[in-house]
Amino acid sequence: RDGLSAALRMLGCRVDAAENREGALGRARGEPYDLAFIDLMLGDESGVDLVPALLAANPNLHVVVITAFGSIETAVQAVKAGATEYVQKPIDPLRIRAIVERSAEERRLAAPW
Repeated sequence: RDGLSAALRMLGCRVDAAENREGALGRARGEPYDLAFIDLMLGDESGVDLVPALLAANPNLHVVVITAFGSIETAVQAVKAGATEYVQKPIDPLRIRAIVERSAEERRLAAPW
């Protein structure tokens, strides 16, 4: 979380970090975030289960599921749950940049004239 937060800050992103599901949902309900990175393993819970709840709180949120334990099955589950990306650790800083830039471009294109 700390390394990803630092990388995002270096890209000029405002970053808030949550330590658990409740913290993430509270933040998503409180502010209109553009992008969320969530880990597949959230203690005893699955990050995939958090995706629909985050999207219910913020329908325009782009959700990226990250994991050190990737599989095709979990990638499919994440995308079906509404994740826009599925990334395996370690995350390359160039991949983080590409995700942030793609998200910003999609928002720019979707914005009303």
